[in-house]
Amino acid sequence: MKSFDRAHWVKIGIVVVYIAIIASSYLFLFKHGIPMRAVPRLMQHTIAETGVFGPLALIAFYIASTIIPFPTAAIAVAGGALFGPWIGTISVFLGLNIAAAISFWIGRYFGRHLISENERGWVKKYDDLLSRQGFMSVLFMRLLFFPFDVVSIGSGMTRMPFRQYILGSMIGCLPSTLSFVVLGKSFSSPRTWVLFTVLMCVSIAIALILRRSAWAKKHIFIQPALSPKDFEKDV
Repeated sequence: MKSFDRAHWVKIGIVVVYIAIIASSYLFLFKHGIPMRAVPRLMQHTIAETGVFGPLALIAFYIASTIIPFPTAAIAVAGGALFGPWIGTISVFLGLNIAAAISFWIGRYFGRHLISENERGWVKKYDDLLSRQGFMSVLFMRLLFFPFDVVSIGSGMTRMPFRQYILGSMIGCLPSTLSFVVLGKSFSSPRTWVLFTVLMCVSIAIALILRRSAWAKKHIFIQPALSPKDFEKDV
């Protein structure tokens, strides 16, 4: 019981710190007269100022977005405008999926117990579904541009294995990553739309190949529902 109480208060403490960080960030913007619409330009300027460490700064902004909510699409556009389609795509892809992994574990740490304590009816139905078909669920939600953090945190709250989640996220976010990076680059080089089309077709082809692969069906797409012991091993 003491262990449970301690974990409970630790979570409350983290939430309080989280709220304080968000409030302080918005208070800073307000006191300095910085409107929210100016934040993307400010991020781009900050990343540009770091010089050769720009890609690392971009990834750092993605990591920060798991704590302070701001439009991550603007980071991808900035990556394309500053670093071009190749370095920009790699940097955005890494940053986006590091943030996706962090958000997943935030959802699992803070929200999993809420689901497990109320696991009946439609909650149990969808929890079981996502535990068996996590890869396909995340893949299609990413391809259909579902809200990024909602998918990440929501997946963490289920029994979905992390390997299914992160693989589905990595493949599924490719089209959106390329879209926003190319959008940023297209301001100076409209021809990058050709590159975008080619890479998008490649990413979709990979998803279709995986969908039909016997190995993927056995090891990734559909797995038996996890028992509590299996779940403990997986997490």
